[in-house]
Amino acid sequence: YLTKNNVRKVLIIGAGYIGLEAAESFKTLGYDVTLLEKENLPMPLADVEISHLIREILNENKVEFLCDAFDVKFKIEGDKFKSVIYKGWEFEFDLVLSAIGFEPNNYLAVSSSLQIGKSGGIKVDQKLRTSDSNIFAAGDNIEVKNKITGKDDYIPLATIVHNYGHIAGENAAGGNVYAKPVIKNAAVKIFDNYLSYVGINTKEAQENRFNFASVTASANNIIKVMPNSRKVFGKILYEKYSQRILGAFFLGGNEVSGYADLISSFIQNNIKVNELSNIQFNYTPPLSPFINLLSILGRKINKE
Repeated sequence: YLTKNNVRKVLIIGAGYIGLEAAESFKTLGYDVTLLEKENLPMPLADVEISHLIREILNENKVEFLCDAFDVKFKIEGDKFKSVIYKGWEFEFDLVLSAIGFEPNNYLAVSSSLQIGKSGGIKVDQKLRTSDSNIFAAGDNIEVKNKITGKDDYIPLATIVHNYGHIAGENAAGGNVYAKPVIKNAAVKIFDNYLSYVGINTKEAQENRFNFASVTASANNIIKVMPNSRKVFGKILYEKYSQRILGAFFLGGNEVSGYADLISSFIQNNIKVNELSNIQFNYTPPLSPFINLLSILGRKINKE
């Protein structure tokens, strides 16, 4: 469509993972990009500190951000989208991409009278059997057990799909493998930055009535005098009484993937959050900082 039509202005509806990745892609190709989001900040699944930082990244890269988009009208001429009316202003665009999320495709399961969970995902047991013991299910259409909340959840991530697909397939063939509760661990590239997100966010912690606290810090990813040194931001949520980690966010360079994996390991193995200050982190000036961000966060938690 882009090669066959005169496209200059692009509207992306939704400022989540896909919307942000698409904004970067269109901007890199030289298009004028506008993000339309019903919430007041981009990446609504992230905590507010992270969303503010992402908003700054969008501003720096000249991506227009239209927020609080609840009462929006769309103009259609013939069979083509023409413009959007937002807060009394009319904006014209040449192309619109919808990135507002998705729901499980459960049509086959519903028509087969299988049990469906609150999210719309198919309910399965630990062997990934559905409510019909002869039918197994795995993928983006099922609910999984969230290790942190202990509740059924909808977490459509490729890593979980891959693992559960093997389990469902083996059990369907007569095996006896159990699916373990999962920890959400994902990342997204936002221009020259990466966001990694593991566990649950503040809203989810509140909804599940955890007695929790959080700590934030910012530090250099490698020694300050080295080329490519930059700041990385981190936030950790933890349960006050048990000291177990509930979730974490990291925004910076490609090191944030490793930070998220280490936090995921802490959650999986029930390691208390204050142990972060006791880890002997790797150090070499071109690769890592003298004091790791995770160590700084651990020390702040110990003080609190």
